[in-house]
Amino acid sequence: MKFSVKFNDFTDYDAIERIYDKLKNHDAVGNYNIFVEYNSDAELLGLTDEVMMEIKPEYLRFLKKMRLRFNDLPINVKKLYLLGTIVVAPKDELRIIVEKAEETDPVQNIMWPSKELFLYDGSKRVLDSLLENDQIDIDEYELKLKILRMEFGLFDFLEEDYYVN
Repeated sequence: MKFSVKFNDFTDYDAIERIYDKLKNHDAVGNYNIFVEYNSDAELLGLTDEVMMEIKPEYLRFLKKMRLRFNDLPINVKKLYLLGTIVVAPKDELRIIVEKAEETDPVQNIMWPSKELFLYDGSKRVLDSLLENDQIDIDEYELKLKILRMEFGLFDFLEEDYYVN
């Protein structure tokens, strides 16, 4: 299930009510993970800029209020993600994705200021594991890591190619 709701900023708790109303009308029962994506303005700051990585207190308060409100839903919310994204999206909307979860999944609130870095981190862990288990060699690892960085717009490694030791 995917939908969007209007959103002003992280002090706009009416957005939580709009999400709640849509989820309340959903006929499903069981365990679900909920992904809430917002436009993080990261494309203006650049993915290597430390300002973008800041998790502000209002983000955490928003996430906590969502978790408390969603406890009243007929579905069991296992993981609640609040993810910033650099994908071109309206600043006045939150995109919500609801996915089925396993019964054994822990109940967690997860906040990442950039969905792209969240996905990059998971993919890099897979590459690290392949390297540690000798399933790929160091050259293949470095090549795949560069491709992964380019895929997510992390171009800080290009600076290294311009300098001569």
